[in-house]
Amino acid sequence: MTEHLHRLITHVLRRLPPEFAHRCAINGLRYAPRIRAGTLSAELTAGMSQPLLGRHFSHPIGLAAGFDKDAQAVNALAALGFSFVEAGAVTPLPQPGNPKPRLFRFPKQQSLINQYGFNSRGLDYVAANLAQVRRDTPVGINIGKNKHSDDPLQDYATCASRLMEQVDFITLNFSSPNTPGLRSLVDEKHLRPVLATVQSLRQASSAPARILFKLSPDMEHSAVRDLIELLIEHQVDGIIVSNTTTQRESIDHPQARSLGGGLSGLALKKLSEQMLERVYPLAKNRLAIIASGGLFTGQDIYDRIIRGADLVQILTSFVYHGPGIIYTMLRQLREIMDQQGIRHLSSIKGSYYE
Repeated sequence: MTEHLHRLITHVLRRLPPEFAHRCAINGLRYAPRIRAGTLSAELTAGMSQPLLGRHFSHPIGLAAGFDKDAQAVNALAALGFSFVEAGAVTPLPQPGNPKPRLFRFPKQQSLINQYGFNSRGLDYVAANLAQVRRDTPVGINIGKNKHSDDPLQDYATCASRLMEQVDFITLNFSSPNTPGLRSLVDEKHLRPVLATVQSLRQASSAPARILFKLSPDMEHSAVRDLIELLIEHQVDGIIVSNTTTQRESIDHPQARSLGGGLSGLALKKLSEQMLERVYPLAKNRLAIIASGGLFTGQDIYDRIIRGADLVQILTSFVYHGPGIIYTMLRQLREIMDQQGIRHLSSIKGSYYE
């Protein structure tokens, strides 16, 4: 697709009700004629590639979970230019999620609030879709629990077991604010058996996925420290920093302040950045770090990398600005690298703390 067509489609989708627009975007990507891979030149991405999590990433920008919940359009999304795609969250059994409306736009604030609640077509459906994915681009899957599960911790083991050899990484999502009681499971008592089971599944697999854990930006500092040590003890490979927030201090909008759910976009940027600053000294050289939350520009990517991120994920900026945002952010990052004489992004990782 041309940049002009990208802008036109994005403009049309923004005029539709949010969740309907989301569904239209997924169906459009899913059923459209095969999208030709985006042309990101070697000159543009020079010094941006890296090996990580057992795969090669051509540049830092991936798509966060939450956009392609059921892995229906992974191939098309990869062709748009993302260096990796994370689908999900998937739950073992199909579930509708929370009542509608459950997605709210705040365009002036470049932010979203979602109350989805792990709406999922279930593990069987998602596994069948992932079996059709081309693996030339790294692919991950975000996993969660069913809302009314009798054994929520087993839900994670069920998903991990089924998908262990179908993706490059599996993200354990205990940080969504839209499933009652989910965040309360983030303690040693609940997590230790899950992590031990997932570790056993990996050891028994001939081609195991890497394991990531997605952090809430609302965690207390002491809880973050304990969690990082527990993840390292169980050989988790990386963390995503961060999920959406339930805090509302950063968004100046009366409706937003009255709504529950997860806040993302520019209003999450500072909080997610601060969370990364707390996490990096604890995880440095022991966990891969993917930064997520409020990234809209090449400067935002630079700011997360110097704070310790290896890669970044976007979602809200993709929703508001369409596929062209990938090229725009990379071009801006290229300009920063050229201006500062940065030969490779790895040379500036963590430099904020020096």
